[in-house]
Amino acid sequence: MVPDVLYASVSSPRLEAAQLALSEAWEHRPPAYSWERAVFEKVVIPAARAELYAAWLEAAEQRGIASDPL
Repeated sequence: MVPDVLYASVSSPRLEAAQLALSEAWEHRPPAYSWERAVFEKVVIPAARAELYAAWLEAAEQRGIASDPL
């Protein structure tokens, strides 16, 4: 995982929506040790994180920031 300090601070409506969606999903996560939690951790969270990353890449590209900070 790349440390957050390597990523430039960008913003866009899509990025803000993705951040909000991930936060809300995490706040409403199912109880631990349940099949709902297993599905949540295998499907919901990775999809939300992927959308957040894609939104960051799009916002960075719009501002001329390279997609690979390394």
